[in-house]
Amino acid sequence: DERGLGLLYFNIGVEIGQLAFVLVLLIIGEILARLLPRLFRHVQTGGAYLIGVAGAAWMIQRLFNIA
Repeated sequence: DERGLGLLYFNIGVEIGQLAFVLVLLIIGEILARLLPRLFRHVQTGGAYLIGVAGAAWMIQRLFNIA
């Protein structure tokens, strides 16, 4: 069926797009780490805390069925 093939190609395209986005972020991160190592450490730490807070909030939301 052509729909199945179309869906497969769509999903492959989405995955390639995600990989390209991550690659760009990694390149930018490497450049920042080399040019501004102190600032990069702060950005890295802040990003880790942001991810942790978001994860904790989503976990609490799901545990207590908060909308």
